[in-house]
Amino acid sequence: GELTKSVKIGKGYNILVPNVFTPNGDIWNNTFRPIFNGLSEITLRVYDFNGGLLFEEIGAVGNDPEIQGVSLLGWDGGNDSISSPYYIYTITGKTIDDEEVFRDGTFIILR
Repeated sequence: GELTKSVKIGKGYNILVPNVFTPNGDIWNNTFRPIFNGLSEITLRVYDFNGGLLFEEIGAVGNDPEIQGVSLLGWDGGNDSISSPYYIYTITGKTIDDEEVFRDGTFIILR
């Protein structure tokens, strides 16, 4: 007989987060959004340097029509009343295999 076993190489998911974005109306980097795959759920939160929540988005199917599965539109830099010197993001999610995922870090805006 034959036995087939699926083998997962690495973590099975990927998250890439920019460390700067430029919401200045050109076509590049107008929103802060992670690029990811292999996740079934994702929530992005953005805080100012004092820890005040500026933005929260729960990834949903169809947010980005070019991506299959859940996607994020990202933060456009709005709701930034104090112009923080840097921003903090957290990403919580679940992989397709139901494994909890957490990432956090900082980024800056160049206007």
